Amino acid sequence: MRKILLAGLLSLIMGGVYIAASPAAGPSGDIFQKARAWLYENKLSSTHTRDDAFAKGYVLTLGTGSPRAGERSRAMKEKMAFTAAEAEANREIAKVLNGVIIISDPDDPSYVKTFVQGIVRGGTVVYREYNTEQDRAVVLIRKNLVGPDSVAEKAYEAIMEDAALKKKAATKKFYNPAAPTPPEGLYDGLIVDTGGHKFSPAIINRIFVAGGEVLYDPSAVDRAVFVERGSGVYAGDLSAAKAALGERGVQNPLVVKAYGAASISDLAVSEEDAGRIFSGNITGKFLESARVAFVIK
Repeated sequence: MRKILLAGLLSLIMGGVYIAASPAAGPSGDIFQKARAWLYENKLSSTHTRDDAFAKGYVLTLGTGSPRAGERSRAMKEKMAFTAAEAEANREIAKVLNGVIIISDPDDPSYVKTFVQGIVRGGTVVYREYNTEQDRAVVLIRKNLVGPDSVAEKAYEAIMEDAALKKKAATKKFYNPAAPTPPEGLYDGLIVDTGGHKFSPAIINRIFVAGGEVLYDPSAVDRAVFVERGSGVYAGDLSAAKAALGERGVQNPLVVKAYGAASISDLAVSEEDAGRIFSGNITGKFLESARVAFVIK
């Protein structure tokens, strides 16, 4: 899997139209110039892939719209154009989210539950303008992956309402060693290096022990924590992962390397590392608070 960067790319492609990150003026009549400047000022960029959305923590899309031909009323022109622009941007959000993995099953490699049309409704309009010269509206719509009215919240509701999905999400057996490994330090977070194993960011990314027991299951934590933080954060390297966890107050994360992939969205760690994580979490409580990062290379 290609390297996922936490920082948003400063050059972006929106709705098939190139939007430079620089606020410099574009060609004459460029209806995206102000939108470009707004993105630059707010340090945001659009998202076109699932991996990009997970790296940034949001989906941000652009939509444009025009009024019905022959319409004379200025108010109606703007209303129709904005309605069309928002519909286009929301369709783009659906395209990005369509196929995002909610959960997979280590016991059944053929089972992968993904988002489908309708589970997640449109996002919030964060920018809008109307170009009177061209009679075109431009909007930017954002949907956060975590937080209130987010993708994570809708996923949690979907799990709770779908008996089959809820059964798949139910933790079978948590790892609870008879003789826990003595703590080797005070850790307040966890970083798992995927080590090049085939692994996809998902709404629920779990960590298993090589023997099959569950060590970390974000869907089993407090609902408020899951909605606010999801499964964790995703980074392309160790330093980016530490920086991302630092934003969650983590100062000394435990770093381990995955033993393998339990499923397309779940990782497995060795018994030795499982013991280290288990012991570190006794005092650090980082699993319960989803202070977890995945390094994907």
